[in-house]
Amino acid sequence: MVMVDFYTTWCGWCKVLDRKTFADANVIAKAGALVSVKVNGESDVATAKKYGVRAYPTILFLAPDGEARYGVQGFRPPEEFGPILEQIAAQRDELDRWGGEVDRSPRAAVLRRKYASTLALARDFTGAIAQLDTLLLLEDVPRELQIDAELDRAGIRLLAGDSDLAREEVDRWLRIARPHEREVEAEFLLARTEAAQGRSREAEAAFQRVIQRAPTTWFAEQARLALETKPGPKGT
Repeated sequence: MVMVDFYTTWCGWCKVLDRKTFADANVIAKAGALVSVKVNGESDVATAKKYGVRAYPTILFLAPDGEARYGVQGFRPPEEFGPILEQIAAQRDELDRWGGEVDRSPRAAVLRRKYASTLALARDFTGAIAQLDTLLLLEDVPRELQIDAELDRAGIRLLAGDSDLAREEVDRWLRIARPHEREVEAEFLLARTEAAQGRSREAEAAFQRVIQRAPTTWFAEQARLALETKPGPKGT
């Protein structure tokens, strides 16, 4: 992974970050497993704009393909920045672990689903969807595992910002999988896709179904929060 420190020459906290945090022996040791890069946000405007950097300092952690996985804004002292690097390293180790398991057993659908979940947590949505696509093409995958993988994929598509395809996949899942223990989760995903597309009335109805069917679950709690903060009508 690549650690990119976005700074400017006039940024006082950038200088403090260099002097205190990046000079700390513990931080240096933990950052040794990363490729470290500094980018002047004023002279390299295109790169700053590409990653949406508007405040300095901003430290981004990028996957080898250049996609941002994690970010920190503002000054962090060594005692705070060290644990962040530990978290990044643990995430990378987890990805290496499950990626290795899949390489050794490419037809093990359960391992591939776990790897997809780990990739999604690391915000590698493209990689996660690719793993689930491959899983669903494998032969002799138990039907229950297929159903779980299909709903997983719909949720990851929504996280990736593809609400249109996510909605199609959730609709299909609800048609073929009912009744199912993850049905409330699917209804919650459907509500979120409706909200993402500005279909406020449909989203409200779907959130209400979640609350009515499973009032004590996390999904119902999140549905109530969504209804409390819903925007004004946008039509259907």
